[in-house]
Amino acid sequence: MGFGDLPEGTSLSKSFIDTFWGEILRDGTDGAVLLGSPEGGGHSVDPGTALPIDIQVIYPGQSPAYERLTGLNAQQLG
Repeated sequence: MGFGDLPEGTSLSKSFIDTFWGEILRDGTDGAVLLGSPEGGGHSVDPGTALPIDIQVIYPGQSPAYERLTGLNAQQLG
């Protein structure tokens, strides 16, 4: 799962990083967040099943970027 078009200097909150069960492939500092399943699997989502996830993104300064996520996507890679 990922999203982009974030302002330079964006980061994921420490509380999210410390508790997220998957891999953080891009942490927002380059303008995008990309999250993946841990290597070797172990997590799956059955079709039609909700997967709630709470991501806190820290924006630098007074950025209005928080008003909406752009380029939001999720896909099965394996």
